[in-house]
Amino acid sequence: MTDSRFDTVVLISDAFPYGVVTERTFIEPEIKPLSEVFRRVIILPTIEKEPISTHLRLPDNVEICRAWLDSKECNQRWRRLPMGLEAYRYAKGGPTIAGMKQAAASMAMARCLRRWVRQENIDLGRTLFYAFWFDIGALALGILRKSLPIKYIASCHGHDIYTRRAQRLRRLALSNSVALYAVSQHGRDAVAADFPDLQEKIRLRTLGTSDTRSIATPNPDPRKELTFISVSQVIPRKRVEKIFEMMKALAVGRESTEIEWIHIGDGSSMGALRELVAADLPHNLTIKLLGEMQNAEIHRFYATEKIDWFIHMSRQEGGNTIAIAEALSHGVPVVAADYGGLDEMVTDDCGVIFPCDVEREEFVRGMLPYIESDFRHRAMSEAARRRWEEYFDAERLRREFVNEIARL
Repeated sequence: MTDSRFDTVVLISDAFPYGVVTERTFIEPEIKPLSEVFRRVIILPTIEKEPISTHLRLPDNVEICRAWLDSKECNQRWRRLPMGLEAYRYAKGGPTIAGMKQAAASMAMARCLRRWVRQENIDLGRTLFYAFWFDIGALALGILRKSLPIKYIASCHGHDIYTRRAQRLRRLALSNSVALYAVSQHGRDAVAADFPDLQEKIRLRTLGTSDTRSIATPNPDPRKELTFISVSQVIPRKRVEKIFEMMKALAVGRESTEIEWIHIGDGSSMGALRELVAADLPHNLTIKLLGEMQNAEIHRFYATEKIDWFIHMSRQEGGNTIAIAEALSHGVPVVAADYGGLDEMVTDDCGVIFPCDVEREEFVRGMLPYIESDFRHRAMSEAARRRWEEYFDAERLRREFVNEIARL
């Protein structure tokens, strides 16, 4: 254990370890460094989406706390009704039903946490609370800080940067925190623009990925001359249908080239996407929608398949996208829409950035110089790996972050 002013950290997740692959990709790699610095690591999920994966292995000093999941406040929502007036006050300044619901849920969670702290006799002087997302968990801690001398931090990544349902409550959560860690400068700037008087609380924390590049030797399919891969949820803000539009345009514009697009991920829009790609395709375009995969499977896929480009067309990102960092770690150049802080990850030497509203003809013109030059693509591949080594090596980044928060 590293010298620390705290011996316990309470990590408030969205659903981990009861959640889907996306959040697990963020949180699971952070558990080991936390367990090495803190004597006790308590994970406190806010929702339960699915059973804990049988593949999950946690260190011995890590425990799952179901205090909120099993509470009456969580399972009997009518108990939040008396909080309506105060929830309205917190959400005031453009109050919405969604904002009031978020405020009421945060207040209910704060009440539950207050009870849990007292029942478990938690030593607040030696405990750091850590909300992984700047949403209900962080807002609950902001409320709890009004009655108990807790110390807490939060981090923000994407949706929790741009979702402004209860701004008064977000202000309270930020002002009462020790620090809020944004995963990109763009994300930090976005939160600071909302709360300019509190910007000294907002720090930059870069995420990254582990090095799993050398698992196997790729065995390319000789029939495919050019392969693109995308990895994301299939939901509206990820704009996976925009990727399909670009792939179709590229195949039409380069009809002599066999093109394959592979998508990994699932979500609410998958049915619509399957219908879209089932329509007539250019003769030289092959599409594979592989659905959800565990992170280890994705890395094995990179290692065993010929992947030329990673493509990402999301319209809302906090600026640091794990899927892009993973592609860079495998030496795969990135094609992305310029939204959020993605230009902080992808530079001209390792990728191609297009305007967020890129048109098909613009995309094709922009890609052709790279498609037509093996030398240029090989140089970008080497630069992608170097970019990861310098900026997105998660082993180093996580150790630095955990050591920092242990001494706050």
